[in-house]
Amino acid sequence: MLSFVIKDFFLISSNTENYFLSINTNSIFLIAFINLVIIPLNEEFTTRFYLIYTPFNIAVSTILILTCAFSIFFKFNLMQISNINLVILVVTIFLIYSTYSIIKISTMDQKLEFIYIDNYKYIFYSSILIFSLFHLNKYIIDIHKLYIYPILILPQIVNGIIWGYTRVRFGIKWSIIQHVIFNLVINLPLMLFNK
Repeated sequence: MLSFVIKDFFLISSNTENYFLSINTNSIFLIAFINLVIIPLNEEFTTRFYLIYTPFNIAVSTILILTCAFSIFFKFNLMQISNINLVILVVTIFLIYSTYSIIKISTMDQKLEFIYIDNYKYIFYSSILIFSLFHLNKYIIDIHKLYIYPILILPQIVNGIIWGYTRVRFGIKWSIIQHVIFNLVINLPLMLFNK
């Protein structure tokens, strides 16, 4: 909620002034499904799955990060059902499998594990940074107001720390559950009262 106040006070523009209308549906159930299932699963597997080292976790998170970055750069809306999104999904699954196979077959597995052990704090912080930066996508960046964007994504930074710790300590299931509960608390009033 603080982000909304700061955004309005500093006249920061949004890419989607009305997020729920941008989904192109009047179905409260579809909006709830996207916000309470699709988004938390995507964000957790993209930005926190790799916090526990396995070749599969690395492959999944790496390809999902690249897919999200690709969709942001080329302005694809991955929340809409379309032929291009179906192609992106198939290519993503293929790339995850390929990346996993390359890591597993080559000697890269042991090298990556050593990198994880030696640099884990940077890997953890990168998770927080990636999660937070992905949320900047909902704003139109104004070069003259760059100082305000860290404050706008402060809730994502804090949640990134909490959910990252939860993921490492208790597992991905619990960070997803926390994310769903957070999205429910934040989005429920918007879903119910937005026409």
